[in-house]
Amino acid sequence: MVDLAMFYMDYPAPSYVLAQTFNDFIENKGFKGPWGIPDVQDGVTDVESAAHGFVRFETGQVLSFQVSWAEMNKREEVSVTFQGQKSGGMIRRLFGADGLDETAIDDCELYVQEHGRSVNRSIITEENQDMGRIRSAENFVRSINGEEKPLNTPDQALNLMRIIDSTYESARTGRPVDIA
Repeated sequence: MVDLAMFYMDYPAPSYVLAQTFNDFIENKGFKGPWGIPDVQDGVTDVESAAHGFVRFETGQVLSFQVSWAEMNKREEVSVTFQGQKSGGMIRRLFGADGLDETAIDDCELYVQEHGRSVNRSIITEENQDMGRIRSAENFVRSINGEEKPLNTPDQALNLMRIIDSTYESARTGRPVDIA
């Protein structure tokens, strides 16, 4: 979701990240969570259940994100909200049945001012249950074969990885991480 928000924001350069990751209950073998799947007897859970964060960009734009696969909530939600100088927006996937893409409701909204009035726009796109994962993989292979240009530039990918790495560093230290 962060890379999608950065696409809509025209890939600004990040300045700093403040974030927190969570794994409060994920190692509890009795917890089944919204997935309703019991943990494996001797299984190891070595990933966080959620990450929430805030990114400030050199342009003055900001991005807040909340990404999870197992949180204590009514329904699973993946969302990102961004705010810039000319517009803001929200991108969200709300699952009807947790973890099942075919039950998800996708929202994409843009918030702008036009002629002194607030205008909220719903962005309508073609339904895509896999959220572009298959197309991204196809593009990667076609790019390697020289058949099409990559969807992302190396600089865009590097900035995304800087944000992800800084998210974990900020969560570890409890402090903002300067990226610039």
